[in-house]
Amino acid sequence: MERFFLNLKMERVWRRDYANQDEAIRDVTDYIVNFYNSRRQHSTLGYLSPNVYEFKMAEKQPILVTEKIDHHTISDVGWVKRSETHQNRAPSVNH
Repeated sequence: MERFFLNLKMERVWRRDYANQDEAIRDVTDYIVNFYNSRRQHSTLGYLSPNVYEFKMAEKQPILVTEKIDHHTISDVGWVKRSETHQNRAPSVNH
């Protein structure tokens, strides 16, 4: 992540003089969307842009989405197995 910000500063921000914050936001957004993610080649991604890399990975390994979750339920502690829903809770204390 630190490398991204260094690249952003070296390749874009330090080369520009912005009139105001809105102009800077538009320019940085343009850099990320239209250059960094779509055209800039990254050595760690096999010299592909992030968009192309993600597309190629999705072709190789489609993301599977589970349609049915029978054995799980939502409780106050998050997703747990139904059999565990009432276990693992602190016992109530009656005085």
